[in-house]
Amino acid sequence: MNSPKLTPLREYLGLTEVDCWLWDLPPLVNLSESPLVLGWELKEDLVNGHLSPRYTIDIGWYGPIDPSGHLGIYLIKDQDWESPVFQAQCATWHGLGCLSRLVVSMHQRLRELDSLESPSPG
Repeated sequence: MNSPKLTPLREYLGLTEVDCWLWDLPPLVNLSESPLVLGWELKEDLVNGHLSPRYTIDIGWYGPIDPSGHLGIYLIKDQDWESPVFQAQCATWHGLGCLSRLVVSMHQRLRELDSLESPSPG
């Protein structure tokens, strides 16, 4: 019998360089399993971290701990939690991986745009 392949979750999500002050997900997951396998461990606050001083990533479980619930991911600018720059939801580790890598890429582009808007000194 083959044992399931476990994947390092932080690396899979593209968050190895992110300063996470909250990481409440397992270090390794079987990507073919549903996040629901974690059961009671799923909660609204799973991952929070600074992508840069102005940008925060937030990942959590929303809804009941059953197939009607979902993982949510948010990109927050300047601590404005009421108006996320980006938000999306998914139900699988694969979906979360795609969305997380998209947020990291989007963040890099937004930082470039922010630097163009900043007045140059002098």
